[in-house]
Amino acid sequence: MHTDAANPAHHSPPALDWHVLGAGAIGGLIAAHLERQGQPTGLILASAAARAAYPRAGLTVSPPEPCRHPWRARPAPLLAGELSRHSIRRLLIATKAHQTLGALAPLLPALAPDALVVLLQNGMGVMERLRSLLPPPMQLVQGTTTEGVWRRSRFELVHAGRGQTLLGPARASWRAVDTVVHCWAKANLTTRFEAAIEAPLWRKLAINCAINPYTALLQCRNGELPDHPEWRAGHGQVLAELTALLQARGRPAELLAGIEEELRGVIAATAANHSSMLQDLRRGAVTEMDHLNGYVVRQARRLGLQVPENQRLARAIQRLSTGEPERPEP
Repeated sequence: MHTDAANPAHHSPPALDWHVLGAGAIGGLIAAHLERQGQPTGLILASAAARAAYPRAGLTVSPPEPCRHPWRARPAPLLAGELSRHSIRRLLIATKAHQTLGALAPLLPALAPDALVVLLQNGMGVMERLRSLLPPPMQLVQGTTTEGVWRRSRFELVHAGRGQTLLGPARASWRAVDTVVHCWAKANLTTRFEAAIEAPLWRKLAINCAINPYTALLQCRNGELPDHPEWRAGHGQVLAELTALLQARGRPAELLAGIEEELRGVIAATAANHSSMLQDLRRGAVTEMDHLNGYVVRQARRLGLQVPENQRLARAIQRLSTGEPERPEP
């Protein structure tokens, strides 16, 4: 006779509503909000050492309102190799773009055949790979966010400013996207369904392409860019080249209408920030250049289009990343 105590299934962990891949600032913030609002969430960590360092109190979040105290949530710390087959039903991918495929590979057996996968990161080019890597009936949702959050330490987050997250179908039903929007809104995250998600994704790409590499090359904060002649002379060309690329792809130039004004608004709102690209270079880490200006260069090359300022920036950041000496253009 078998008792419940002898049945291993009786002691298996409860199913999680969400798994989050990418324990950085955005991934940690969303995981903490979901867990805090009663949606059991697992945070997939990169190593056993990271899990050993995970505090008993979990993640600490300092809210943007100065009169409110920091709060804590404890999403379950997980390792990819320990997840059971088909145990992931909803996955948020919040890694840096260049880390995505490597981090996702060990999770593939754990994904349910009809899993719902949300991609939320800077840069472009990863979703194209996910469409072939994760076949139907898996549903793919793509998003972009303006939440302002940074890490004071590995598991301590500063939610510097509340923003909005837009989510839309990459290969998913509207009902699937609505499911995510409802879950995240319930967790006190301002989230909106965006049927035409392409427009905000390209607008964010344009803004990142016109901010990040210049701050890295000029070694300055975002708000200092307008003081530099190099930025004043070059950023308009970056935006014009992206507009030309959109048109060459058969998309309306109106997708980037008013982008100069929006760019300057972002610079003002993030004036004290050091861009992620500048921080990566200072740490000797790989930058996201391949998925920003580098992505623009690759797409333009396929269409026979010249994008000289984006190409110059991509080459300059590549030289800084590798320590290659600067060479004059032929």
